[in-house]
Amino acid sequence: MTPTPGTIVTNIAVGNEETLGIQSDGTLLSWGGGMHVAPPANSTNVNDFIYASFSLPLPAGLGNVVAAAVSKDLYCGHALALRADGTVFAWGDNSVGQTNVPAGLFNVRAIAAGGVHNLAVNGDGSVVAWGSNVSGQTNVPSGLANTAAVAAGALCSLALTSDGTVFAWGDNSCGQTNVPPGLSNVVAIATGWNHCLALKRDGTVAAWGNNTHGETTVPMGLSNVVAIAGGGGDTEDFGVVWDGHSLALKSDGTVVAWGKDDYGQADVPPGLSNVIAIAAGAQCSLALRKDGSVVGWGHNSAGQIMMPPSLDNVCAIAALGEQTVVLKADGTVTSWGSDYFGGALPPAGLSNIVAIAPHLALKTDGTVVAWKNYTNVPAGLTNVVAIAHSDRDSIVLRNDGTVCVWGDNTSGQTNVPPALSSVVQVAQGFAFELALRADSTVIGWGDDSGGAVSGASGLTNVISVSAGRGHALALLNDGTVTAWGLNNYGQTNVPAGLSNVVAISGGGWHSLALKNDGTVIGWGLNASGQTSVPSGLGRVFSISGGLWSSVALVQDLEITSVRWTNGELELRFPTFVGERYSVQSSPDLNPGSWMDLPDGNLTGDGGDAVYTDLRPAPRNSFYRVRLVP
Repeated sequence: MTPTPGTIVTNIAVGNEETLGIQSDGTLLSWGGGMHVAPPANSTNVNDFIYASFSLPLPAGLGNVVAAAVSKDLYCGHALALRADGTVFAWGDNSVGQTNVPAGLFNVRAIAAGGVHNLAVNGDGSVVAWGSNVSGQTNVPSGLANTAAVAAGALCSLALTSDGTVFAWGDNSCGQTNVPPGLSNVVAIATGWNHCLALKRDGTVAAWGNNTHGETTVPMGLSNVVAIAGGGGDTEDFGVVWDGHSLALKSDGTVVAWGKDDYGQADVPPGLSNVIAIAAGAQCSLALRKDGSVVGWGHNSAGQIMMPPSLDNVCAIAALGEQTVVLKADGTVTSWGSDYFGGALPPAGLSNIVAIAPHLALKTDGTVVAWKNYTNVPAGLTNVVAIAHSDRDSIVLRNDGTVCVWGDNTSGQTNVPPALSSVVQVAQGFAFELALRADSTVIGWGDDSGGAVSGASGLTNVISVSAGRGHALALLNDGTVTAWGLNNYGQTNVPAGLSNVVAISGGGWHSLALKNDGTVIGWGLNASGQTSVPSGLGRVFSISGGLWSSVALVQDLEITSVRWTNGELELRFPTFVGERYSVQSSPDLNPGSWMDLPDGNLTGDGGDAVYTDLRPAPRNSFYRVRLVP
């Protein structure tokens, strides 16, 4: 498939000589190719094998893809796609059953493709494996549970559990299943062909397994890492040569590479920045930049590093699980991401919306619209002013200060306390509810197994509340935050000295705080980078924590003052440290008429920038400021 210029890619995966890109609309792009080997008829001699170039054509109609994985096997290439509904699709070589997706998969939230085997994490945290088992790579350890991520090498498998522990099984010929003793607090894992990588919560990297090319020799002092990728594959006849290299993405958007470099796969392009995701193939490397473009380097034998030749006016955001929903200024709604608690797409034609939550929308007339598995809105419900939703139930606040809850009642979460009134805000966790009253106190009900309900008792001076999976947050009137409830990942350990907070949000097992300077602080579980706030993120005015992700809504740049000084026009606008800006003008607001002004490229220092237009009057110009990528 050939994309049009300007295509926005949201994630990437690369195999031996095949690359997949996930577009913002959930469809796949494919470029590059691979090799396939097969013996002539009736031959038993491996030396009789013949080779033919091939590619992995994309299945027709495949859409709503949220993750992809590609095998690095040179001869038996296959690919996987994880769709937003939690189902898995596989295609390509099936010589050992690697594309026979097991019937028992459900609500899948992570996938990995090995040489000729695959792994998937079910919605309950269990792991399913299929394909070749020649080295025991599909023998999932008994009792493995609470899995957050998986990775697959040539003939080995890795699993990361939610407590930061790594499990390995399968081929150990290069020590790839010898997890380093004492390895803990791991938030991400990756594999090359015969080596393994682990990213720790403190931003450092551990590596083990084959080190023939230095692929497990982590550069000294490497820190502030937010993502890792392992490369390598069987790149010569019948796997007798194993390539291996490693990539690390740092919090400042730069990439570090090490290991085998015979094709330049470890030579990161000079000046590469603003990277948000990385992938490593057999002898190539790829980086996805925040503008949706892809940069590749290394071996290009099949065009695997050659990418063939948006959303705006957002006024509110909401995240649940692995889904994000946004409300636009025109009252329409859009969403994206995986949502294994129900369908992700709002009804077509939804409009006149003033507030959103996953699966819920509040309309200007005070009524509520729900979709997919949550359509049983109580009859006659009106005068609603606020909404919230978890994966089990929904809660709304009416303009008279009363509350209505519906959905699952396993833990009594729909049993609103008698005489509850004067409510000004509602929040919802996993099977529990919170209500902030006008007297700045909080009341909770529902599941209290983690203390999220009882912990609200006695709070005062509260101006906002939020809830995570099993924990809760309160913003106090002095700009500080208090947290209580489940704390298995430090989600209630509010950072010391945190102050000047104006908004809070509880994610699955993490917490977010927005400060009055437009910056964001995150703490708690970071298995998917959800508390690794992007370097330089500023101008934020809204935050939302999902199950494994975080979302921030950023203000557009604006000119705050204009004045004439000695016949010259002076423009002033706020800046953030390190950001680059371009001052532009247009005579008529025509989109094609905007041009950069002389000396209008400025770098922010955190204060106001001042630009003076020195062009001769009269100018008859419109002005704007744009952020330079």
